[in-house]
Amino acid sequence: MNITKYYLKLKKKLGIPFSNRENNHVYLGIIKGIKNVANIKLSKGIFEFSHFGVPMFARAYPSSDVLVANQIFIQEEYKHVVEFFKDNFPAHTKLNIIDAGANVGYASAYFISYFPDAAIVCVEPSAENVKMIEKNLAYQIKNRKIKILQNALMGEAGKNILINNDFRDGRDWALSVEETGDDSILKSISVAAVIEKQQWDEVDILKIDIEGAERFVFSNTADLSYLQKIKVLAIELHDEFNIRAIIYDILKKYDFLLLNYAQTTFFINKRFFSSRLKKYGLRDNNISVQF
Repeated sequence: MNITKYYLKLKKKLGIPFSNRENNHVYLGIIKGIKNVANIKLSKGIFEFSHFGVPMFARAYPSSDVLVANQIFIQEEYKHVVEFFKDNFPAHTKLNIIDAGANVGYASAYFISYFPDAAIVCVEPSAENVKMIEKNLAYQIKNRKIKILQNALMGEAGKNILINNDFRDGRDWALSVEETGDDSILKSISVAAVIEKQQWDEVDILKIDIEGAERFVFSNTADLSYLQKIKVLAIELHDEFNIRAIIYDILKKYDFLLLNYAQTTFFINKRFFSSRLKKYGLRDNNISVQF
């Protein structure tokens, strides 16, 4: 262990706050841990690096961008989703993907690295995060493989939306949304509206990580008939809102089965994969609040 790493480890153990420079040194170490990363530099508050030869960007501390990169590229939060599709479809299958709560675009970049012909819609309410998506996915946006919708995913489209930073640590990865009675430039969009805009018959992957707003997406007033068109749902459920059991019950009614449970919960629609269920040890009753 070099002297800098020892010093930072000691400060953490003693509970001494890190300076911005020290935090960015930690961030640099995280970026270096990403597979196939190169050409890392920090300039004007932005880390720039190449990932599989593609330019990527992350805002420096106190932004949470590098922590999101750690979740996506190092911990591989969506590895199980990718492996499932690699098992069941050719690599160049043109998947339709909705990345709701796209943050700065890393999950979409991860998916596109495995499925280069995928069509992806990024749904993200934060204007600052959208700017980062535009940088991180510039090539795919230019080639019309990726589309950005600056909206908040909710149960109903067209509602006025307010962004809050009072959820969890309040940083870029924890921005939450709620409906407001005041006029707002930011509007809600529903999954059904995204599907209609894209004129898709089916969605291969619906990824949802929207900091508790899933309680609105799955509310008892929302039209959930679009779930019949979803092959795989990868959703991070935020237990602060006590909605896990409710969402499990809804998904069971729409014939979804739990395949993997971690920070992100992964469901498949048996309507599309009934012939493959035995391969994964799945049964009709395998959704349960005991997971």
